[in-house]
Amino acid sequence: MDIISRADVKEGLNSQMGSVNFVPGGALRNTAEAIGRIGWTPPTFISAVGADELSNMIRRSLTEAGVSADGLYVNKDLPTAAYNAILNEKGEMFCGVSDMKVLEEIP
Repeated sequence: MDIISRADVKEGLNSQMGSVNFVPGGALRNTAEAIGRIGWTPPTFISAVGADELSNMIRRSLTEAGVSADGLYVNKDLPTAAYNAILNEKGEMFCGVSDMKVLEEIP
């Protein structure tokens, strides 16, 4: 899951007003979605997710794109992988934070 956080104004390294958007992403998930939308043989996405709301959002996005989510391994002990891109007021990347531990646990 990609999380895009964007500050409205730059006022130092403290809490900022802005926007936060959750977007199903990742290069391989995006590729599977593109293939699914073309309408060829439906692809099956293989990955690991947690048992959480982010995994539900990913499942829905895959199904809506014509991609089977039958290849998702659910790890009840770890959260779904997420990447948070933190952008400044100009939309430029300030930093990124990722938690991909669940992907290391694919059986």
